[in-house]
Formats: sequence, structure tokens, C-alpha cells
Amino acid sequence: MDIPRTALASLTAATALALAACGSDDAGSAGSASDTSSTATSQTSESSEGSPDDSASEGSASSAGDVDIKDLEKVVATAEDEAGGTAYEIDDQDRDGTWEVDVARDGGTSVEVDVAADGSKVVRSDSEEQMDSEDRRALDAAKITVLEALEAGMKEADGTFDDVELETEGGEHFWEVSLDGPSGKDIEVRVDVQTGEAAVHQDSDDQDDDSDD
Repeated sequence: MDIPRTALASLTAATALALAACGSDDAGSAGSASDTSSTATSQTSESSEGSPDDSASEGSASSAGDVDIKDLEKVVATAEDEAGGTAYEIDDQDRDGTWEVDVARDGGTSVEVDVAADGSKVVRSDSEEQMDSEDRRALDAAKITVLEALEAGMKEADGTFDDVELETEGGEHFWEVSLDGPSGKDIEVRVDVQTGEAAVHQDSDDQDDDSDD
């Protein structure tokens, strides 16, 4: 059967249009999938940039820079629980991110306990040793705790806490709180073991320097 030329041309045109429409739909679908993929990639990148670096957080937590009194309260509590006594000295002389806490026990002995900077755990605990007799007498005379002395010292002078210990001079007992001053100079604050009264102590060398100025 012969098909008229006009009908054949119309059929060919319709087929071409149908094929073009299919191609357009496929392209649109591909474009939509590509857009979705790009959006997901962008969101993942933003999330990654916004997340804190774990190693940086750990480094900050163990830093021995500015001291938080709340952390020191935890440090003392952890040390006292470990040794079963009363803390009377706090020092970070090793500069290793831990605090060294001397704890007095019944019977005139003491134990040095190393505690993590945030007070979360005991890092090391030394064997029991005989406590210095002068420290024992000073602690027996004290009516304020090592933490109370520490806080009094930090309120009295501007600086970063370094250590606190019991000292005796001229028969008088006192807590000695050492701070690193803003100018890099060491500051010593003496706190009365009974009244808690604090005062910055200036030794004779410092007084001589001031008089020379």
C-alpha cells in the first residue's frame, strides 16, 4: 500500500519530536541528580569545616596556662581521695600538664599524687613518706585549707597560679602562694594560716632594687 508523501512527512516529524522530548527529560533528570550531588558535597564540606579539631581540643584541655579554680578543686579532691588525707601543697613544677599534690595522712606521713590538669584522674601516686615536721606543725595550726589559701592569694595579686605550700618564718606559719605576674616577675603572696589574711611579700632584694630606682 502506498503512503501519501504528506502523511509520511507528518509521521517522520512526529517521531523526531517524540525523540527530542525524551532526550530533554533525560537531560533534566541528569541535571537534577547533579545538583543534588553538589548540594550534598557542599553541606559535607561545611560540616567538616565547622567541626572542632579533636587534637586541638585535647591540647587545650591539658594546657597549663590560665588556671581555673574549679579544676584545682577537682584536682585536690582527686588527690585526697587517692591518698586518704589532707592536701597541703600544690605544685606543677614538672610542667607536664599534671599537678603534684602533697597529701598529709594520719601518723605524720604524706603521699605525693600527680593528678591530670582537669582533676579527672590520678596519673601517678608515690609511696608514703615521713612528712616534714615543720609542715606538720603548720598544718596542725591552720584553720583554712590549701584551696582557701590559694583563692585568697589569687585575689590579692594579679597573676597566673604557680604553686602553694606551707612555710614557717620566725616561728610564724603561713601559706605561701606563688604567682607568675603579667610582666614575667614572680609574685609571692603570704596568707595567714588562721585568719586567711593575704599580703604580697616583698623580699629584701626587691626592696633594694626599688630603693635604687
